[in-house]
Amino acid sequence: MEHLDAIGQYRATEGTLTIDSTGALDSVAFDGEAQFGAVLHQNPRALSCMMSNFYRDVNGLEDASADTAQIEALGQTLAAKGYVWRDLVSEFVASDAFRSAPAPALTAGNP
Repeated sequence: MEHLDAIGQYRATEGTLTIDSTGALDSVAFDGEAQFGAVLHQNPRALSCMMSNFYRDVNGLEDASADTAQIEALGQTLAAKGYVWRDLVSEFVASDAFRSAPAPALTAGNP
């Protein structure tokens, strides 16, 4: 995503250097942000990683490996919702997986 500057405007150069937006993910080549998004969309490990991090972060967990079935279900929900993120988030917040998340530990100075 090097073609985008700090405020999201497209740029072809960085100073005097031409930006090279080519790369590869799991040996699948891409050129630019749109192709990179398509490669991520087709990569099952990318979706699994995103869902695992989402689940772990919103539930305040260090390790979510015990909840693999719920994480896989999140990926299936996202696909069923046409990959519309806000639909996944609203459904997740209403789910048992979110409502039954462990409460954060109390620490000194944090009543």
